[in-house]
Amino acid sequence: MAQNEDSGVITFAVIFGVLMIYFGLKHLIKTLHQANYERRRFHLMVAEELKRLDDLYKDKQSWGEVQYEEKKWWGRN
Repeated sequence: MAQNEDSGVITFAVIFGVLMIYFGLKHLIKTLHQANYERRRFHLMVAEELKRLDDLYKDKQSWGEVQYEEKKWWGRN
């Protein structure tokens, strides 16, 4: 009788341990996928922003230097 009770407790402990490992690994994999997704999204956002700034810089270079005429502001009445 005591042997029967011990085997039930051991079986429960083994099943509980296996389920904890399974759900723990499942959660770990989900966390890693989320981190990978966020990293890829961040890299794409940075690349997009760099491309936008590069296009803006190239466009600004095509404008050439803007020459402002020097206006004397003193002595006006």
